[in-house]
Amino acid sequence: MKMKVRSLSCDCPRLKHGPLTGMARERQQKEYLEWNKENMHNSNPIAAMSPVSYLSSGITAEPLESVRLVGLRVHREVVALLGERHRGQELSITFRSRAFLGTLYVEMSKDDFSNVKVEGNATYELRITTNSDANTLNKVLGHVIYNSTKYVVKGREEIELLFLGFEISLNVLISRSALPLLHDTGPRNGGIGRQVTVATKTFERYDAVNRLVRSINNYYPNLTIVVADDSKNTQQIEGRNVKQYMMPYAEGLNAGKNLALSQIRTKYLLWVDDDFVFTGSTKLELMLEKLESPSAELDLVAGMVQGKGGKVNPCIDPDALCWRTLHHHRGQDGHCVYRGKAWAYRTMEEFPNCQVIDIAPNFWMAKTQAVRKAGGFDIELERIGHREFFVDILGQLAIAQCNDVSIRHAKITNEVYTKYRTMEIDPSERERYVDHLLFKNGLHCFESWFPRISKALLNEKKLKPRD
Repeated sequence: MKMKVRSLSCDCPRLKHGPLTGMARERQQKEYLEWNKENMHNSNPIAAMSPVSYLSSGITAEPLESVRLVGLRVHREVVALLGERHRGQELSITFRSRAFLGTLYVEMSKDDFSNVKVEGNATYELRITTNSDANTLNKVLGHVIYNSTKYVVKGREEIELLFLGFEISLNVLISRSALPLLHDTGPRNGGIGRQVTVATKTFERYDAVNRLVRSINNYYPNLTIVVADDSKNTQQIEGRNVKQYMMPYAEGLNAGKNLALSQIRTKYLLWVDDDFVFTGSTKLELMLEKLESPSAELDLVAGMVQGKGGKVNPCIDPDALCWRTLHHHRGQDGHCVYRGKAWAYRTMEEFPNCQVIDIAPNFWMAKTQAVRKAGGFDIELERIGHREFFVDILGQLAIAQCNDVSIRHAKITNEVYTKYRTMEIDPSERERYVDHLLFKNGLHCFESWFPRISKALLNEKKLKPRD
């Protein structure tokens, strides 16, 4: 078996963008260092070899409350060695608080361990000494308490443990416990309308969104439909159960998505583009079944797309490169992302017709709170926001695509829509779009997932005179 070793640098194949240069690169590196510091602070510490058994992570205390440092124990082999080499000598172990978020003490009476000396009880540095054997020391270690003395909503205390020349780091997570956020979907016979809300965004395509609403009303007459609309000459969308939210003209795709997301009151949301059409194969109950499976543990379930001639595909455009998995590599200069070679990571045991992936078409059902917790949609992206969303939630949401549910894609376009969609209305948006993606995701480079725009942008750069 070959072990995968990450190199110090990374690069992206095929049509790519990056890296940033000049002042933008300097600002990105500064922000990345701050992000990395916070990320390392919140990550689980690494356990090291030592003569003492301990928990490197997993010990949690409420702010201003106490917790036992469970798992502390000198190894059996060390106990035996100490019995031979250190008989009659004092054994000493020291605990020191490095973050000064709490104190340490031994919860025991002098009568319990008359041959044990404790110094610095209820201070930032605790020292335990015994002239007895190591078994006695182990008994005392079972009574070491950490007491949080400084109120923080979330912090990490690092405790330095010194023993026999070894330096060991113990970690206590100080965290205010959060209340659960439960969603009452009502009785099971209440229908899917109590569990799912359809969300979409429209811009200058009333013929498309009205067609979508009619198809939803036909198959699911009780579903609520939330529409974010930033068209110029606004029209009332036709149909039942439609909540139409008007926005400033051309405010942007992801601004609209966030508006729609903010108005979802059900446990689950179904996202669809406005030029999709429900058919007899658009069976939302099957998507809901996957999300509610306790063993599948999915956050987002995508369906398939029916193209011309009724052919079902995993992507909207089967002739273009289909992105389903995402290769993410971290190098010394930043991160690189590009289309993965794998068609899917695996087939799900619970649902053999579903495959675990990273990127899906814009026909998916998800847990509303999961999407909100992942950050929603990047409001800076005004004209494009499909694969970018899946890049942002990489590693946060569990995603699968299933072939037992599909929707029809019947593209409708017009001159105004096309100019904004391809950023022809303001070509400088293309460069801002690319630079924003590079900066915010700490990218050294990324493979283009929008070739039409990317090729135009790269050609423009070639034509620019060099400084």
